[in-house]
Amino acid sequence: MRVVSVGFPASGVALGGIGTGSIEIRPDGRLYEWLIFNNKPWSGYGEPEFPMGPDDLVFALRARAPGEEPVVRLLQTGIWRDREGLCASYRSCGGCVIDPYHTPWVRGVERIEFDGRPPIARLRYADSAFDELGLCVELEAFSPIIPGDLRSSSLPVAVFRFRLRNIGRHRLELALMALSKNPFSSVEGAVPRNRGVQTGEFTGIEFLGEGVPPHHGMYGGSMAMGFVGGADSLASFLVSGECGAVEVIRRVLVDFRGDGVVEGSPDVQGLGELYGVVTRRVSLGPGEEAEVTLVLAWFFPNHVDYMARVLGHYYENMFSSAVEVASYVSKHVDLLRERVRAFVDAIYDATYPEWIKDLVSSQVSTLAKSTWLTREGVFVVWEGGPGCCGLNTVDVALWGFVGVALLFPDLVRRAVEHIASLILKPGKSPFYEIYALAFPENMRLYRELLARDPSIQHDVEKFRRAVKSIVEKTGRDPRGRVPHLLHGTIDRVDGYDRVDLMPEFLLLVALVYRWTGDVGFLKRLWPRVKEVVDAVLRQHDDAGLKLPYHAPPSGWEGFSRVADAMAFRTGLRTWDAVRNIAMRALFSGPMYVPVAVNTFDAMSLVGVAVFTSDLWVAALRSVAAMASAVGDGDAQRYTQILDEARRNLVDKLWNGEYFDLWYDPVSGYRDRACMSAALTGEWYLEQILGMGYAIDRSKVLSTLRVIYRYNFRKWEGLLNATYPGKPRPALSGDMKYFNPLGIPYTISSQMDTPWTGVEVAVAMHMVWEGMVSEGLKILEAVHRRYESWGLYWNHVECDGHYLRPLVALALPNALAGARYVGAERSLTISPRLDTGRVFRGPILLPGSVATLEVDRGRGEVVLRVRLGRFRLRRLSIGLPGERVVAELDGRPVEVRTCRAVGVLVVEFAEEPELAEGSVLRLRLLPRAG
Repeated sequence: MRVVSVGFPASGVALGGIGTGSIEIRPDGRLYEWLIFNNKPWSGYGEPEFPMGPDDLVFALRARAPGEEPVVRLLQTGIWRDREGLCASYRSCGGCVIDPYHTPWVRGVERIEFDGRPPIARLRYADSAFDELGLCVELEAFSPIIPGDLRSSSLPVAVFRFRLRNIGRHRLELALMALSKNPFSSVEGAVPRNRGVQTGEFTGIEFLGEGVPPHHGMYGGSMAMGFVGGADSLASFLVSGECGAVEVIRRVLVDFRGDGVVEGSPDVQGLGELYGVVTRRVSLGPGEEAEVTLVLAWFFPNHVDYMARVLGHYYENMFSSAVEVASYVSKHVDLLRERVRAFVDAIYDATYPEWIKDLVSSQVSTLAKSTWLTREGVFVVWEGGPGCCGLNTVDVALWGFVGVALLFPDLVRRAVEHIASLILKPGKSPFYEIYALAFPENMRLYRELLARDPSIQHDVEKFRRAVKSIVEKTGRDPRGRVPHLLHGTIDRVDGYDRVDLMPEFLLLVALVYRWTGDVGFLKRLWPRVKEVVDAVLRQHDDAGLKLPYHAPPSGWEGFSRVADAMAFRTGLRTWDAVRNIAMRALFSGPMYVPVAVNTFDAMSLVGVAVFTSDLWVAALRSVAAMASAVGDGDAQRYTQILDEARRNLVDKLWNGEYFDLWYDPVSGYRDRACMSAALTGEWYLEQILGMGYAIDRSKVLSTLRVIYRYNFRKWEGLLNATYPGKPRPALSGDMKYFNPLGIPYTISSQMDTPWTGVEVAVAMHMVWEGMVSEGLKILEAVHRRYESWGLYWNHVECDGHYLRPLVALALPNALAGARYVGAERSLTISPRLDTGRVFRGPILLPGSVATLEVDRGRGEVVLRVRLGRFRLRRLSIGLPGERVVAELDGRPVEVRTCRAVGVLVVEFAEEPELAEGSVLRLRLLPRAG
């Protein structure tokens, strides 16, 4: 027998809303990673806790043709509840629940065709029995993540819509069954309870638990499962032990096989494992079809952080139980489905290849998987995991929040304001004192004071006064430093050690303002913006170049290797780890606490570095523009600083072909590596913010060409950096970096690996600048890499579901040459991708989704709004033409046109609002006469 082996499905589409927790449906039809119960890792650090697993909710279909015995198939592949392996289970309980000997009449389907388009997963179940019956069975599973609609997008629900079609010659009697464990069965000391419910359009079972400890994440919560439009049977049953489950569940399957219903009361409670069953029967004649919708809703308000504070969920502002959620969704399910499909259909309604659309939509799962949205509306995202690193990691959010802001700009506004509230200031102990004494001149004075008065170290107030006096004397005040991440809760910062956080924060402020035009937001944050700019100049301009200076150790690999070597030789091991850490800090020089780390935290940058310098000049450019917007007279000062910083960036790092990785004017050391993220600031300014470049465009283009030539590997991806003409650890083993520092350059080091978020951003930048072939090759390498690993919906960096790759949601805009600036109410469109006469594809505006169609042959541009609304004052079109005839929803619109820098600029006499369903049509014509 010929068998084709394929990889195990290691990821799937996350079902759930923003901040609700999620369940993941994978290509085998099972539901994995139940993270809806405020359980770890979604709720915090620690060992994973899963009250339910992939065997604990199963869908089954009964089908019967006239005169035939009924067929029962589980709508999944593989063996159900095979917890110890099929052969091992024969030694106890008389087999597992289903097996080829005891229950040959029920099994999983033979194949599933899975199409993941988050937040929708479509499954087509294939089986020989279905073929003989003339039966087609499909499932559309979704959660209503809808751009611009936070209420719907934060619903704690997963919807399963089954489509049944009879393409045979005989009437078929069908029945669907959903069987689920009560999740409270897994809570020690709790008594699970099921009860039947019927409210409005929803009929099903509510899963509850009595005696749940108040500190438990499931306290006060419930889950509900049922059909929209009624059910034919509801039943619950209690089992004890695995053998008990085998016997009882087999009886349930036999009962269901008989007539498509399960006898029993839905209202049951007791110790042990409690299960609930809902069934729905359908009769289909030849050529007929039916859709049956099942709703799984949850309500677990006891989201408690590790400090025992109840954060709750945003959905608590709308509902008080899972049944209320299920009832609401059942009533509005058709509208919700229509709108979420409008989002997904817009992404896939494009003339470019399918894999590009898949790469874009794949990252939507992270919104359900990794977000918190508290009862008070605080929005945070896990950097990875979920449950890894921290929440709202600023250096990663620079990329990831671009994707979030395209769908939900208000959430990013909230997040940036929240970050601003945590910027370092006096009184924020111990961080203020730690980072004040991180600067060598401050530490030197502190030691002098301590020598004169040793009591300082024993009196908190005296210590604070001492630090304050030192800061006033040296001017090395750490205020204005931006937090790195939130450590497992919404207001506990892990540290302020990174120099790139400050320009990144400034660019995130610019992102929110430029995209939304929210002047009130900008004015509220303006004092923090100025404070952060001053902090960079006060704390990091060691070289006097108006550029951030990286004083070592400026990366985790940059700590003293002498300390490591001595510790090894003297036998220091984990038993004396504290001493080893102290040695590393002591031997690394006067700066014991790093203050110049960056998002590439294992790449030690020394002196002035292209990555942080370019972020800084881009931030200065945006700050100068924002200063003008709020009427601040410092706009000219910021421009002068920008001019000096820009000159020094080019003077110190430009090598005639690209920008060197770093140069230290103090030691004279230089690193000539070519870094893929080198011009992240330029990409942000030009493509994301619409402000042009801070440095000469010819240098940008030259650097992008070099990045592709040196750093792209077809079967790996775009590496973070390489040394042109030098070997790599991935090919030659461990070595040392090709600079004078002597730091090991090891296999799988950050420099020698690809990061999806960086790859996608650089590829988009290339596409934006006309390097379309190069950009697409990088993107295709990402696509193939994750497809081959079975992790298509789970991109890995610092753990899975990483935040940075959410930037992929901006990819359609790059292909369409589209950018919306809300502060100017302007839209630019200029398709980069040659798809023949007609280009069609989605464009995402903050909180809105539209379809752009450009017919080059007819000189016609059509914009159809699929979701949301936005205002438009000016439209810049990168196509031939001298004048425009415009129509909005079939009515003429008065416009003025002119040519400027290769684009046709269309000014609307009256600023129209384009809402869902609006169609803007423009004919581009030559000059009249």
